[in-house]
Amino acid sequence: MSAKRGFVEVVEEFFKQTKILYIDDCPFVHKQYSKEPGLVKWFFIKAANLFVKAYPFVLEPRSRMIRETSFMDDEYKLVKTPHIIVKDWVSTSIIREYINGTHFDPYFDEQEYFRLGKELAMIHNSGYVMGDTKYTNFLKIDDKFYVVDAEQAIRSNSHDYMFWDIFVFITTIIYKMMVDNPFRTKDLIRGRMNNFLNGYISAIEHDYYSILSNVDKFNYKTIMFMLLPYPLYIIFNDMIKQLIRK
Repeated sequence: MSAKRGFVEVVEEFFKQTKILYIDDCPFVHKQYSKEPGLVKWFFIKAANLFVKAYPFVLEPRSRMIRETSFMDDEYKLVKTPHIIVKDWVSTSIIREYINGTHFDPYFDEQEYFRLGKELAMIHNSGYVMGDTKYTNFLKIDDKFYVVDAEQAIRSNSHDYMFWDIFVFITTIIYKMMVDNPFRTKDLIRGRMNNFLNGYISAIEHDYYSILSNVDKFNYKTIMFMLLPYPLYIIFNDMIKQLIRK
């Protein structure tokens, strides 16, 4: 496993909106949605999204706070999230449970990818889409995964948005591996990507054919061409189409 910090981690650190608080020696997470770097991050993402309309991102701090707290407070969702302890709507900030886990590691074995694919399917089965599914938003504790960032989560059964969630996760994994192993990325990603997708298909209650068929839509083809370098764009596209043909 590489000790290098990938593009995703560098960006994540720069735009960080959270800090650890200690109360009576117990750790908690304090998150400020109006913190300037976080606003800058979502401004760029929303601006880029205007051209392809892949997902209904929101920029305004209160809107992002509403989305995240609504998702985390939902007792009927099928995935684990931290408990929110305090909501401050004046400062648009929260204090939540600290989860002492390990961020999903792109170099986890293929079985972990299969399990996380199932987790994403469970989110979609719960009636939610995430918008932001970069791998650093998932924490692993023992055999369980937690979603620790849900600023763009909304209730939706849109197959377009479900495909977006799949694409974002895989893209951030690819970026990390490109930094660490630029000449081995396609070999490292094939099996992991395949297991993630098969895990997703094994658990999704929606029509996975309809979800994955978004690979042929103009807006998603444009995004894939822009964000995935050759030959990874071809590998991703071919793998999705093979699953559609099953």
